[in-house]
Amino acid sequence: MEETKHHSPAIGSVPYDLMAEIVSRVGSSSLKALVNTKLACKELNEAGADVRVFQRASLESLPAVNWRLPDGASSFLRRCEESSNPESLYRLGMVEYFSSNETESGCELLKKASELGNLEATYALGLILLSEDSSSFKGLALLNKVEKNKSNKKGIEGCRSKSEKILRQLWIKKTIRRREIVCCRHTCRNGRMRGGWRGQWSTYEEESFCCQACKWNNELNDFVRILLGPKTYR
Repeated sequence: MEETKHHSPAIGSVPYDLMAEIVSRVGSSSLKALVNTKLACKELNEAGADVRVFQRASLESLPAVNWRLPDGASSFLRRCEESSNPESLYRLGMVEYFSSNETESGCELLKKASELGNLEATYALGLILLSEDSSSFKGLALLNKVEKNKSNKKGIEGCRSKSEKILRQLWIKKTIRRREIVCCRHTCRNGRMRGGWRGQWSTYEEESFCCQACKWNNELNDFVRILLGPKTYR
């Protein structure tokens, strides 16, 4: 029997919208995979310029500050920001608030990234609002939103770790205030600063806290420790 040969249709016959959607999903998993995909052929390279690609592109392999970016990456990151890529808005918001001391624009960028679903931005903005007012309803609501998000497999610790990774790349010029841990219960055993300025902060299980305000004020103080840096606690 004569062997039947199957030929794949030319990629040029694939609708542009479908091709752009595919490339954007590839880019959301890996920046390296996105680059390799765009190099595959002319059609894929053109689809790689679609706004959806910049909106969803993963930035995990790129540093947070422009002066550390490889050649050509600055313009790519700028396109991501212009396309409302949540991760790029989160990074820029962290840079604006904590490094450039542009607190208003930093908060606006974090707010926008949060509204687009970036949990790290929601976490950072919640703590900033909590630092301004220890009973901030908005701050507590944002932090509770992060904790309850079912897609957030790494939880609050993951958001804290991601924030620390970003902050370690920045020259910190703006910090936020620590807060006394104020609990709604008079018998609360967590109502004091843990460890002092030079001590080690303790990690507590959720059930050890009397209320949400108590727990999140402790998280705020852990975040401030990251901002101040490990040398402060030696």
